[in-house]
Amino acid sequence: MAKPTRKGADPAPTIPVKVRSSMIELRDGTKAKRGEVIQVPADEAHQTPATRWGLRTGNLVPAGTTIDLPAVTSTEVPEE
Repeated sequence: MAKPTRKGADPAPTIPVKVRSSMIELRDGTKAKRGEVIQVPADEAHQTPATRWGLRTGNLVPAGTTIDLPAVTSTEVPEE
């Protein structure tokens, strides 16, 4: 049985995901259309079955996952 949370407890950390299906409605009342970014719990224990299924099938994909690469500088190649 889940441990009850006290009122005012810190919410579970969330991750932004982008909706790739035509529409999704989550148990907490969140409704989103294709292309919208919504917040879902990062911990799988706090996710609903629909959220887990959406992440597994690709209907929900993590948004804003960019790799921070160092700046590229151009160099002049000497002629041979």
